[in-house]
Amino acid sequence: MKKLLGYLWATGFVAWIAYATVRWVRESDGWMPALTHLWETLHVDWMLLLIVTDLLVFTIFAIAWLVVDLRRHGASAGRIAAWIGPLFVFGNAVLVVYLLRRPRASHG
Repeated sequence: MKKLLGYLWATGFVAWIAYATVRWVRESDGWMPALTHLWETLHVDWMLLLIVTDLLVFTIFAIAWLVVDLRRHGASAGRIAAWIGPLFVFGNAVLVVYLLRRPRASHG
């Protein structure tokens, strides 16, 4: 039941990311105006800059942990890249899925 709830949460979060991204791009009249607005906003809103910086630092730590953990479980470079790529696109929902699929550590 916990795994099912985890997968449902991850799916819902990915749906939210997709919905919010589509709305953001549409309301900005395209990708370039949206990215320009984001860049300009980051330059004038210190709190937003702080939040985005914190998110980037957390993402770097999450990627480092993910790479170490995947290597510990014998993953190839291709498999590692297959987890890191979606992490950038879909955010922490990918970490939830990884944790749900991760082999249990043996205590011996």
